[in-house]
Amino acid sequence: MSAELPQAVARFIERQGLTAPAMASVSFDPEFKLIGRNGALDQLGLASLSDAELEVLLRDVCLGLSKLHGAPIAEITLPNLTACELHLIAENDRFHTLILDRRDQVEGVRVLQQAAQENDLKAQDRAKQLRAARAAIKQLSQERDALKVELLRASARLSLLAFAPPEAPLRPDALKAKVLAVLAPLALRLHVRLEMTQAGASNAPLHELTAEMALGVPVFAIRQAMLRAKAGDTVRATIKCSADVLQVTVVDQAQALSESERRCIWESQAPEPAAGELALTLYALGSWCREGKGRVTVPQTNDSTITLIASVPREPEVTERIGPKRVSLHGQRIVILGEAEGWAERLVDAGAQVQSLALSESTIGVLVAEAPPAVLIRPGTAGALAKRLVFKLRAHGYAGVIIAISVNAPSGAAWWDHWLLEPLDLSALRQALPAPAEQK
Repeated sequence: MSAELPQAVARFIERQGLTAPAMASVSFDPEFKLIGRNGALDQLGLASLSDAELEVLLRDVCLGLSKLHGAPIAEITLPNLTACELHLIAENDRFHTLILDRRDQVEGVRVLQQAAQENDLKAQDRAKQLRAARAAIKQLSQERDALKVELLRASARLSLLAFAPPEAPLRPDALKAKVLAVLAPLALRLHVRLEMTQAGASNAPLHELTAEMALGVPVFAIRQAMLRAKAGDTVRATIKCSADVLQVTVVDQAQALSESERRCIWESQAPEPAAGELALTLYALGSWCREGKGRVTVPQTNDSTITLIASVPREPEVTERIGPKRVSLHGQRIVILGEAEGWAERLVDAGAQVQSLALSESTIGVLVAEAPPAVLIRPGTAGALAKRLVFKLRAHGYAGVIIAISVNAPSGAAWWDHWLLEPLDLSALRQALPAPAEQK
């Protein structure tokens, strides 16, 4: 065995620009009989092997390589766990197997892979911590909102109880004077006239209602009208007290409540203080009525005789809340692609004719044949499939409206006609759908 490599091997190394901490070569005749071994075989752990053992070790690998210059590289791990790189070099009546030590490179790759795995684990841990933090923030926000509601109610109670101590239950004949006393400073500040009448056959003390509720419902019902009025306007209110109900009817000259203002009445979550006096007043009114199992009725348009009615039963019982106008999808024919059972129920309740199909290319034939006016798609994690399905639908001549519904905008080019935010808003959906008269 020689420490020097054969000239053919040395030239190959120089020509290819190969380097390694240790190099060795094993030479064979055309019949794959070992005829020489050279280089740093001891550093590679091969010096102790016999010729026969080397033949067995390298035969299977070398037989798979071309016996031409520039042969492909084979990367193997020797029995002693040494990572090596093999090259097959032909020379006249023999060929040489060049063995290069690649332990450093393999170790480097292992270190990089380990670092990548550790980074993945750290990223997963950070994601878990982020989810926990978001959950904690959500919980704190809910607690903050609950405290805000309690603070709003406590503030309202403090201002009202100054005029209606709980130890002295209110009587209907005293209610008008107390309401005027509470609202007089506001009327003076806003330069608004307040005219109030009282009706009702019963003058029994309002034992069934707490003192602050009996005073709070009329105060906040009238206050919202005063806040919307212009200087010089007149707000008229009638308080009616019967054996069954305490009711206040308000008439004002201002514009009807907007949709967002109406929503303040029926929202269970208190608005931010920055929302303004009107929003807080409407919320307080709704809150008192809900607590007393009462109701608030607001006409949809301007009404010269009634702008708002608020009432609470003197014998509390659950009554139907009158909310904003219900969205109707009557006459709409809609196909839903994907898992959306909750949507289907809501759409059917709103009057739509709904058909649910799987988000699959097998549904293309059904859609092309039936040609529904509108298709709702919830792509979820199958965005690529949804896009491909829509393109094929269009290619088959489908001309209906395609609406994508997701938490985030679907990626890539806009393959949809409309994109709606999840959870589904029926008002926004109705605007995106074609008019029933346009459907075939």
